Amino acid sequence: MLLPDWDDSHWDKLLAHTDRQFGNAGEVVIGSREADRTLYILIDGQLEVLSPQGHSIASIDARSVIGEQLFLDGLPRSADVVAVTDVALSRLSLTAFDAFAAEEPELGRDFLFDLARILSLRLRDTTELALRFRW
Repeated sequence: MLLPDWDDSHWDKLLAHTDRQFGNAGEVVIGSREADRTLYILIDGQLEVLSPQGHSIASIDARSVIGEQLFLDGLPRSADVVAVTDVALSRLSLTAFDAFAAEEPELGRDFLFDLARILSLRLRDTTELALRFRW
């Protein structure tokens, strides 16, 4: 879960810098090879991350993020993200994040540290899978 300690006023300040996107169950809501530096916050529903071969890599629940790698490193997305249920997402572009962080530097710092925490946990999960299956 992204920023579990934030209250509604903190979230309101961040979400004011986002655009909403909706997706239907079964729809690819974020395509591999896209290269826009946009981070997605899953507001409602469930997503599944699929490898290029179509295997499930991860499941993403509400109040979490997807697209953190491209947001941070600028390299194209490596997987498709499919809506398991109908979903509501908030899209945060790098430009919008810069504006948010300029207005709310402490919240911007909190956001980046929590994003790094989530990325680290996901890397640990991937490493564990690789060790288990000896990739």
